[in-house]
Amino acid sequence: MAEPSQRSWMRRGLLGAVLVCLAASAQAASKGVVYKPPVNGLVITYGELGADKTQPGQASVTQKITAIKGDEATFTEWVKAGGLVISQKHTRWRSLFSFRVVQHNGTLLHDFDKTALRRLWPLVSGKRVEVTSTLYFGPEKTVATAKQKLRAGRKVTHRYVVEGSELAKLPAGTFQSVIIRRTWQQQSPDGSLVESGVDRIWLATKIGWIVRLERELTEGQRKGARQNLVAVKLERPK
Repeated sequence: MAEPSQRSWMRRGLLGAVLVCLAASAQAASKGVVYKPPVNGLVITYGELGADKTQPGQASVTQKITAIKGDEATFTEWVKAGGLVISQKHTRWRSLFSFRVVQHNGTLLHDFDKTALRRLWPLVSGKRVEVTSTLYFGPEKTVATAKQKLRAGRKVTHRYVVEGSELAKLPAGTFQSVIIRRTWQQQSPDGSLVESGVDRIWLATKIGWIVRLERELTEGQRKGARQNLVAVKLERPK
């Protein structure tokens, strides 16, 4: 049996080890979450969570990642709307910023400053960045041709702030997530406000993709519209 003096040293040794672990955890937290790209072939299906529901209704959006290139992920998205399924091809930057969307009636292109958005990483609570972009829409396939044949050039401002982290318990599973708040507004070429909104994004750190998205439109023709998508199914590539 250990003598009293030995027990005292043992207790102090144990306490010291605990403090070292806590200090290491705090240091890791202060460094923030670095960017982790998603895995090619990942499939996520989302359901709409209504204001009066605790469980999502019928799945409305499915995304399948088809290519990863540096900070960019290309994915195909199927949206169920009014009994129809609309397929679109997206390119998203660091899982947050969709800058190219190939739609059935044209192409949506964002010309934005990637350097500004990159400053959001590592993700640390309280960090803020502002990203200003120009949004083009038309049959053109690149920003360069869209500028030459300008059919629409809306100024879009996105303001990101890291709110914190949360263990998100969703139908698709439980995900350690960073919550990012994004306020945005679109202005027409003459400077008039077209639309604005607020998004809250749950970015799952281990899979590098969004698992929950809340959106509220605050200005524009659809003012007051809300959306709350939660991951209901997750399929990892084999």
